Amino acid sequence: MQYELPRRVISAKPRQGLLGLTDPTHGDASLNAMIVEVTAPSAMDQLDRLRAAGYPILPVKVSRRYGRLVNEEIELLGRQGGPLYNIVYPKHDKFQVRAPGEVVNFVEDFDHMPPGLKRVVVHRYPAKMLYFPTDTCVGHCQYCFRPDVTGTPASLKNRHRNLDPPVIARVVAYLRDHPKVREVIFSGGDPLACKVDDLRRAVEAFMAVPTVRWCRFHTKSPLFAPELVSDALLDLCAEHDIRFVIHAVHPYELADDVAPYLNRIRQRGIMAYNQFPLLRGINDHPAVIMELAYTCAQLGIQMLTMFVADPIRYGAAYRLRLGRVYDIADQVFRQGEGWISNFRVCLDTPIGKVMRQHIRVHDPDRDIYTFQRDGRQVRYQDIPAQMDRPTPVQDLLYRGTRHVDLACVGRDDSLPATCAHH
Repeated sequence: MQYELPRRVISAKPRQGLLGLTDPTHGDASLNAMIVEVTAPSAMDQLDRLRAAGYPILPVKVSRRYGRLVNEEIELLGRQGGPLYNIVYPKHDKFQVRAPGEVVNFVEDFDHMPPGLKRVVVHRYPAKMLYFPTDTCVGHCQYCFRPDVTGTPASLKNRHRNLDPPVIARVVAYLRDHPKVREVIFSGGDPLACKVDDLRRAVEAFMAVPTVRWCRFHTKSPLFAPELVSDALLDLCAEHDIRFVIHAVHPYELADDVAPYLNRIRQRGIMAYNQFPLLRGINDHPAVIMELAYTCAQLGIQMLTMFVADPIRYGAAYRLRLGRVYDIADQVFRQGEGWISNFRVCLDTPIGKVMRQHIRVHDPDRDIYTFQRDGRQVRYQDIPAQMDRPTPVQDLLYRGTRHVDLACVGRDDSLPATCAHH
């Protein structure tokens, strides 16, 4: 299938700035994870200095497959800083732009880690529980909202110790003491960075607790290293009815080479979903979200949740104003079919996930929203208006589209009769 090219022609002539792959220096060599080095931009220097000072922030870690996608993007755009680049490399202004109200961990994960299960379990909701089988990821997303959990030197050394039998036994004991928990969500870290046999041991131990009905895997590994969607993994998911949630933020991550692996999930009857944040410089246009949704649907993946980016330190460069988040969601709803637009738009907070209907007060002078859920309130400080500069759609969809008419998406007026999806 051919892409529809954007109206603005972008030169495909290679220019300076291609990234070079090096031999693996850390991460799981068994996953063939590669480190991609940039020619000394200031953002990389700042990242290295912060890490050397002990600040919890993820180093650059890019798989072979993703490095190829980024290099192709640089060739087409003639520069660094495209959407895929911005996913795995720090944006040029990541460490320069700050917004009021930023914190290290907005959702306060550590306040919900039970005694004896620190960095193992997060239990924020009565009926479901996060379990971290590992602190390791196959690749690193530079917008990560959990760098204080996965980005510290201690966590990067922890590897997969949470899959050790004594740790699993402690989690099982906790589940037996908390019978309201019906679902265990494998997150972290990325569960697909672990051996399938180890994951099986944990899944079967948790599912043996009578009150646990489901397990769920959250992963970006199929986009970094699709070969990790193995027969053994699919057998495990099919046998135990595990929900499979990927974290695709841009349709070009779902290039043709990954389709055979993701199609196998559907062929095995495994329920698959996509959950992702809305990020400036990566996917902040309704056409990108619609193209992502259509591509997911073609692969049998249901759109689940679009998140508002957390107000964490060094996260302002990725954030949108809350009003623009809702505007993009509304345009997708108006211009897309129901089966691509029926996803929820959430902000994760210390009181749980909140949606637009949970807004109780908006103070426009101070740019503060007050959300209320279950009798509890939380305040959200929006980013200043001058920070939120929308990314041109031709920069986000430089290869064009397969499903979306770029001339029609994003218009505020009614769609003309000639605007039809294909």
